[in-house]
Amino acid sequence: MGGTGAKQGGVVTPAALAPVAIMREDRDYRGSTLTYSAEFDCTLTTADVDYWVELITPEDWNDEIGSFIGGRACWVSLFEYRGWAGASSPFMDIDDELGVLDDESSSIRWS
Repeated sequence: MGGTGAKQGGVVTPAALAPVAIMREDRDYRGSTLTYSAEFDCTLTTADVDYWVELITPEDWNDEIGSFIGGRACWVSLFEYRGWAGASSPFMDIDDELGVLDDESSSIRWS
């Protein structure tokens, strides 16, 4: 996958310097992986948004995430719909079972 990481306050794209999250296709960290990476660590507060993805790509990953592990001191929040709409999770650094967002996540924020 192409692309580069974005400085804090930017869009996260797959494949840059270090992972801010490793998404797994299935719960309990099983199945295929999609890694989002960025150039910088997240800030130490969840009161801001350091990185974001408005619509999960590649397309076959939209509504397919079952668990994740955060990285670079980032906490992850998943959203049901594109553009951070619908049901959402609180910011978490790791989650092995996404509940109502299992296979239903379309956008992401990192803090």
